[in-house]
Amino acid sequence: MTNAWWLRAPISAALLGLVLWRVPVTEVKDSLVRADASGLLAALAVYAVAVAARAARVRAFCRAAGAPLGYWAVLRIFFVGQLAYSVVPSVDAAYVGLLGAAGRNFTRAAVIVGLDRLSGTVAAFAIGMLALALRPDLASTLHPLAPLLVGTVFAGTLIGLLACFSPRIHAALWRAIPTPLREGNRWVAVIARKFLETLRGLADHKRAIPVSLGYALVFQLSMLAVFALLARALGLSLDAVALATVFPLMVLLGLVPSILGIGVRDAGYVVLLGQLGVSAAQAVAFSFCQLALIVVPAFIGAALVASGVHGHDRRS
Repeated sequence: MTNAWWLRAPISAALLGLVLWRVPVTEVKDSLVRADASGLLAALAVYAVAVAARAARVRAFCRAAGAPLGYWAVLRIFFVGQLAYSVVPSVDAAYVGLLGAAGRNFTRAAVIVGLDRLSGTVAAFAIGMLALALRPDLASTLHPLAPLLVGTVFAGTLIGLLACFSPRIHAALWRAIPTPLREGNRWVAVIARKFLETLRGLADHKRAIPVSLGYALVFQLSMLAVFALLARALGLSLDAVALATVFPLMVLLGLVPSILGIGVRDAGYVVLLGQLGVSAAQAVAFSFCQLALIVVPAFIGAALVASGVHGHDRRS
């Protein structure tokens, strides 16, 4: 964990330093000072809707996987997870740890977080595909291969999500495990069996697929609305469709190790929004506003930790 932190910190520092070296800091400051406060508050309000949808999506997967966690417990885990994200290797690792501790089953927690990640990616790339189809001129502006990349990731994650609920896939995975590993008592064998047992349990809860994808679309569309409100508050000449074309590419950049996306997100927006006519200073200001939104749940998580409320209450 410490090594992962020391890996992410230099990456964030190096990329942020490079961005601020190339971008006039005074112009970034001026963009932030001139931002419309009402637009920023509206973005924060819509972000609250996105967080609520995210918690509902995770709760749907919890029910499908048999995890006895209520909605408010999941919501609190989200807040504390955002706080832990500054320490642990990834936000997904934070959620696995918190969900596993709350439900007393870390294997099941890993499956839930994986399903949450898959459904969110499917929704984000579906929106991106629609945006690229509506604005083919922007597709060529970003990169000629952008539609192919977005379509490939969408298809792959959708197939992966559906496979998690398929009894045939479960059986094939079980047969693929060597017999000594299936029947052994080593921790690898135990984890493999628990993982497949959790997946088998999903076969009877296929209704979770459309439900979770519905919540995922609400979440991603809410986040797109947040970005559009931030862009308007900063005076950027970008509509929601233009932002949606950048949306899935920024999701992929989020895989780069960093601390809260610092540096990676800034550099990504400078490059991608720059191709859409946004100045580097405005792109950095836009990125900083997103960072401020991400920090809000972390502060709420800190308050919950300080008050001793961690989301460990369970509901059968």
